[in-house]
Amino acid sequence: MRLNHYLAKAGVASRRKSDLLISEGRISVNGNIVTELGVKIDENSDVIAFDGKSISYDESKAKRYYLLNKPARTLTTVSDDRDRVTIMDYISDPKGLHPVGRLDYNSTGVLIVTNDGELTNRLIHPSNGVERVYVARLDRPIVANDLKKLKDGVILEDGPVNLLRFKQTGRREITLALAEGRNREVKRLFEKIGLKVVRLHRQSFAGISDKGLLKGESRELRKREISDLKSGKNWT
Repeated sequence: MRLNHYLAKAGVASRRKSDLLISEGRISVNGNIVTELGVKIDENSDVIAFDGKSISYDESKAKRYYLLNKPARTLTTVSDDRDRVTIMDYISDPKGLHPVGRLDYNSTGVLIVTNDGELTNRLIHPSNGVERVYVARLDRPIVANDLKKLKDGVILEDGPVNLLRFKQTGRREITLALAEGRNREVKRLFEKIGLKVVRLHRQSFAGISDKGLLKGESRELRKREISDLKSGKNWT
């Protein structure tokens, strides 16, 4: 088994992030630091460690999937060395889990948390076009020219925004769907057309919505939701 695949199965990180951990020299095999990508290991006999701590993967161990309605002023990280509130503070048994993608510190809404590294990698990979639906509260009333700019398309410094659809849902509110999740993309999108996002809520991700879940609440995903996520049924 490839080392990055093993790390993903063990819930350490997605394959892509695991490659980064390997290149940074944070993974060892049988006591030897490995920095070469593509290395294969024997999952039954080799001893794998992350930052000096042994990790293991038990094929019989069930994967876990949670949905969190992330509250504001919460870090989308597993831990924080400054003891700030993280998303893991809202999960009953966070051991071995990691977030699928991220939401900014003050942004709220749907966040999937799991130990399934393989699914995480698929959900966050740009080529899969997984849909994210956001509700953006803006700093001033929306005018016709704002909507025209969105309809015409917006190009950011890292490329055009893949805006699937949008609808004005209030004098200062727009609900929009994007097929990717670049850093601060929604906020940069509106900044580009002269608007500032004062509140941002992710309403759904890959077809999983926040319906019935208050901010700060979490629940296990239902079997049908997990099946749909894995099959890609409601990704777009």
